[in-house]
Amino acid sequence: MRLTDASVAIRPRNTWEAMDLGVLLAQQHRGLLMGSWALVTLPVFALLSLLLWEHPSIALLLFWWLKPAFERLPLYILSSALFGDTPTLKQALKAWPRLLKPQLLASLTWRRLSLSRSFTLPVQQLEGLDGQARQQRLRVLLPQSLSAARWLLLARSTSAVALVLPQILHAATFGIWWACSVEALRTLIPRRLRASGQAVFAAIVFGSGNLIGYALSGAGYDRFGGARRLFIFAAFAELIALALTGSKEADTPGRPRA
Repeated sequence: MRLTDASVAIRPRNTWEAMDLGVLLAQQHRGLLMGSWALVTLPVFALLSLLLWEHPSIALLLFWWLKPAFERLPLYILSSALFGDTPTLKQALKAWPRLLKPQLLASLTWRRLSLSRSFTLPVQQLEGLDGQARQQRLRVLLPQSLSAARWLLLARSTSAVALVLPQILHAATFGIWWACSVEALRTLIPRRLRASGQAVFAAIVFGSGNLIGYALSGAGYDRFGGARRLFIFAAFAELIALALTGSKEADTPGRPRA
C-alpha cells in the first residue's frame, strides 16, 4: 500500500474524526461489508444451531464468542478501501482464512473480553505487531483514549455509583503512563543518577504538576460554570494528546509506514 493511493487525506486525526471517517467508509462500502459478513457468519450460526439444536443458549454464546474472528474481515475491507484497493466479495472471502492466522488463539481466549478489542485490533492486524512490540505500541495509544473515556463518563455521571466506577480507568491510564515514564527515565538517565532523577521527576509531577492542575481546575470550574463542561474539556484535551502522540509516532525515523 502506498500513501499516494489513499482515498482520503493522510493526516493526524483525533478520535472523533477517526470515528466519522470510519462511518463514512462503512456507508460507502455497506453492500460489501454486509454481504461478506453474512456469507461468513450465517453458515457458522447455522452449523452451531444444528449441532446444538437442543441447547440454543449455548449455540448463541459460542457464536458470540467467535465474534473476534469475524471482525477481522470488515477491518481488512475498510483498510484496503482506504488505500484505493477495495477488494471484491470473492477476494475478501478468499482473504479471510489468511486473516485468521495471526494471534487467533489470544483473540479467542485471554483477550476475548477486552473492552478495547476493537481499538487494538488494527495494531495487531494492520501493523502486524506481536509480543513486546505490540505492548509498547499499546502503552503509547491506550492511556489517552481511556483517560478521555473516563472524563466523558464523569461528565455524564448522575449518581454516586456512576461517579465512582469511571475512576477504575484511572488505574489503567495513570499506571501505564507512570510505567512508561519510569522506563523513559531508565533509558535516558545514567545508572548512577537514576535514583536522583526519579526523585526529581516525582517531585515535579506530584508537586508542581498537582499545583498547576488544581489551579487550572479551579479556574476551569469557574469559567465553565460547573464540573460537567470542565470534564468534557478535559476529555477533548486527552484526545488532542492522543492525536499528537499518533503524529509523533508516525514521524519516528525508521518506523514502518502503511
